[in-house]
Amino acid sequence: MKEKMLAALIPAYDSEGINTTVAIYQDMSAENLHVSIRTAITRLFRDHMADEKQYKKWAKNIAEKKTGLAIVLRDTRLVGIRVREVRSKGDGSMIYLNRSLISDFEDGYVKIQGLTKIPVLAKKRTIRERIKDCDRISKAYDEKFGD
Repeated sequence: MKEKMLAALIPAYDSEGINTTVAIYQDMSAENLHVSIRTAITRLFRDHMADEKQYKKWAKNIAEKKTGLAIVLRDTRLVGIRVREVRSKGDGSMIYLNRSLISDFEDGYVKIQGLTKIPVLAKKRTIRERIKDCDRISKAYDEKFGD
């Protein structure tokens, strides 16, 4: 991934039906990463020199849930929201959106600054909970690591 501020990680299928991830940056440039969303997230942790397993263990305690955890690494705060049905096991179904760029949301849509509404498979209440979880994890991260 580029050294720009990440706006979103979007799971997709390419023209051949192969699972891939598209990274959208704050300047609205896009990059096809040619890997699954799972691999893209693992690389994000590696690029930030963070232990993904330890992070998940820690974040589960903060958010008091096991799935749909926000990703908080230094200047990156990503909210995970279900965006698609999966074709097969292992296909990612979550879009990860930069918390600071979420300007509005409603049932089935999230609005990102600079982008149009992004369709998601989540109700307004679920989206609100995911954002609150991200804020809670982000606050705990800042207290723990002083970023």
